[in-house]
Amino acid sequence: MNILLTGYSGLLGRSVARALTGQDHEVRGLLHRTAVDRRDVEPGVTPVWGRIDRPEGRAQLVDGVDAVVHCAWDFQRADPDVYEATNVDVAVELLMAAAAAGAHTFVLISSIAVFGLDSPADATVDEDAPYVTRERALDVYPWAKVRVEQETRTAAARLGIRLVIVRPGLLFSDDDPPVKKSLHAGPANLGLYAGASDHTLAYIHVDDVSDLIVRTLAKPDAGDEFLAVPTQPLPSDELLARWSRIQGVKVRPVGLPRPAFNALSLAPYQLKKLLKKKAERPNIAYQYATGVRDVKYSSARAQNQLGWSDPVTRGVAQLHPS
Repeated sequence: MNILLTGYSGLLGRSVARALTGQDHEVRGLLHRTAVDRRDVEPGVTPVWGRIDRPEGRAQLVDGVDAVVHCAWDFQRADPDVYEATNVDVAVELLMAAAAAGAHTFVLISSIAVFGLDSPADATVDEDAPYVTRERALDVYPWAKVRVEQETRTAAARLGIRLVIVRPGLLFSDDDPPVKKSLHAGPANLGLYAGASDHTLAYIHVDDVSDLIVRTLAKPDAGDEFLAVPTQPLPSDELLARWSRIQGVKVRPVGLPRPAFNALSLAPYQLKKLLKKKAERPNIAYQYATGVRDVKYSSARAQNQLGWSDPVTRGVAQLHPS
């Protein structure tokens, strides 16, 4: 299958590229010219340079592709309305271009954030859970994800192209620990958490998410919405201890009370302002809320319909930390 992959240079994109080429798919990895050196491109990936936010280039990018895996997301949020419109419009227009070029599948990478952060403590969130409302979203990011799902679903139904929505949990990798923020302080590496460090959050290894994406392409008769979340979630400090042992990097978990979390989150912004550099004030309330959420998620649909599991994440979770 010939596949256009957007967001190639991101944390998830690289992993998706390896998973796709490992199944003998032909992959076009979309890059900005300044994003990555050609020598750094994964074997088997054909680098293509372009801008999916520019109509004149989209038709060429999707020419001859069978499917698109859309991982790209613009996180510049100086203007919330522009942020939302940019991400939504680009995804819809790329889907339309892919359909016009004859592609049969468009895989949209969304987020579990579309369900919000305040589900009942005794509930388990799955694909049938309701979207968070705009008023309760706390930030432009989850609401933009809701909107992009809604608008691409409408366009796909009109154009007759298969839309698959994959909603990953919080991502980590072999190089990126399962923490909210990391800090190198002298001889110590610190993993910083909002509130206590023992919250059970939906951390999932990028390679497990990539495997789920590949499976959706291999099973066109399967469903069209999947949560990519851990099957055996662990308290965050325990998961970090196991990750640290595997990677041979000692990272100490540090739970931050809200005032300390706020101060550290604001520090980069304040420094840029002091230096008179362009800076976007972070939404600290939302960042803190995502780190102390008490939400249970289910991956049963992916397990049942795709035969998926999360062996990389479970391999980390099941290792004894000492």
